[in-house]
Amino acid sequence: MRQSDDEAVPEYLQSLFEKATAKRSKVEARAINKLLHDFQDIFSKDKNDLGLTHLVEHRINTDDTVPIKLPPRKIAYTYLQMRTGNSWRN
Repeated sequence: MRQSDDEAVPEYLQSLFEKATAKRSKVEARAINKLLHDFQDIFSKDKNDLGLTHLVEHRINTDDTVPIKLPPRKIAYTYLQMRTGNSWRN
């Protein structure tokens, strides 16, 4: 698909664009291109531009309840066989 320079998908979004348009029509590909171009500023350019915020704090109110401590659940024998590859029939 030919794109003008002002609506080209940025290089850091190129692989996302290719995956998103792999089995799409040209009309859908153009819409995805426009979407990625218009909102390119909200995508991470690399792993170093993600950050933290102090604007929002999160708290889970548990009142005065005591934390629940439960022992681990047993794994069903069938799942255990699939996980380890062992079987009594071998």
